[in-house]
Amino acid sequence: MVQGNCAAKGNGKGNHGGGSRRPSSHRSRKCNLNRNGNDGRRTQQPGTKQESIKEEDEDEQYEPFPVLDKKHQQIILNVFRDTFSDVLFSDTFTSTLQAVKQALYEREFAKAFGDPEYLAVYTTRWSPTRALCYSSILSGIRKHLDSIIVEEEEEVVEVTTPLEGEQKQEEEEETETPKDDTEEDSLASQTANLSLSPPQKTTTPKLNILSIGGGPAELVALGSFLNQQPSKSLSGSITLLDSAPYSPLLSLLQTSLTTTPPISKYASAAAKAANVPLLSPASRISSNFIQQDALELGKEGFSRVLLADKKDKDVVPTLVTLLFTLNELFTSSGIGRTTKFLLDLTASLALGSLLLVVDSPGSYSETTVGKDASKKYPMAWLLDRVLLATDKHGKATAVVEGRKWRKLETRKSSWFRLAEGRGGEPGLDYPIGLENMRYQLHLYRLVDENAPEEEEDSEGSEGSDEE
Repeated sequence: MVQGNCAAKGNGKGNHGGGSRRPSSHRSRKCNLNRNGNDGRRTQQPGTKQESIKEEDEDEQYEPFPVLDKKHQQIILNVFRDTFSDVLFSDTFTSTLQAVKQALYEREFAKAFGDPEYLAVYTTRWSPTRALCYSSILSGIRKHLDSIIVEEEEEVVEVTTPLEGEQKQEEEEETETPKDDTEEDSLASQTANLSLSPPQKTTTPKLNILSIGGGPAELVALGSFLNQQPSKSLSGSITLLDSAPYSPLLSLLQTSLTTTPPISKYASAAAKAANVPLLSPASRISSNFIQQDALELGKEGFSRVLLADKKDKDVVPTLVTLLFTLNELFTSSGIGRTTKFLLDLTASLALGSLLLVVDSPGSYSETTVGKDASKKYPMAWLLDRVLLATDKHGKATAVVEGRKWRKLETRKSSWFRLAEGRGGEPGLDYPIGLENMRYQLHLYRLVDENAPEEEEDSEGSEGSDEE
């Protein structure tokens, strides 16, 4: 079993835009390694009284996002387990994890995310559940993603293969040819099967993502999402922007997503046949990591980031994610700097782009203002005030270079739950304890300032799927 006793609450970011996630220290449980995949302590299971506590205005019900089946959840957990087995089963894992928690509790983010060992332990502990949660969210907003999937051109060089009879005849002729034939004959034989016709162009659908404050969880979430799509031609490109040195970890995970997982040499033939990469071919997913403070980029910096590792010279519609990032930006960097960051981002994106904000729900995402900390503002309220501000006549005033944001969907509180074992079947298997997650979600689309107003998605836009 991997379930713990609470949702992931109070999560935030480092002290710079694009800093790394900060889990709530008082909510995180001590995880002692053991073979049973839990922390060795008695834990409260999902669905019990502790989970039934509700924030205000969370009584409305709505359709939950798609549930990832247990088999797929286990595959994603295996990606983390196999990639970081040396970390998870290290003799120093437990002590390092406690040191990471202590650094986060004391807000020493440079210490928590600057040390490669600390960062690897953090990734194995908190990224698996988040990756599954984010994958479920991407599936839940799939209808909105359709509008930003672009067709990318690829050149295909046609190589003609001789028929079996022709190949046999050529081989017989080669055996009769003297060894001292000229180099021209050798070159001719090597190029005989090459087509002189120009390369053919084909297009493949691609989803482009810019993940600000993103790391291992976001990369694996994209891989999980692509794996679940009916069309295996859909590919994804993700640019991850964070101030923590995630590059080595991301490289390992990218390889794990696109190569055959390790399997016992004693596995059955059927098991070996079913043991395939999460994504194939490997070109279905590409990633680019930029280690930088997002608050320092500005409009021109974001434009460069959006074009990084892209074939096109023009910015294309993109899904921008701020996953457990924005509240910490408001809190640690201030409302002014964070507002400028959001406006610079707005100015650099292509029309039609989507902005996905996910963070802790309710009072866990509030920003305190004033010297005496007397005023508290919900993150969602601040976000709407920046992106959706209007005058007394209802005309949008948050217009940047002829564009404005339109809210598509908002969910004040939603749960992501790990799969449980039922009917005597075992639950998920992971070396350490993991918890369910509760989060709030807000989705926006960038439109022309003169675009007619549309009603926001009414499917539980103000509700909760709290049970």
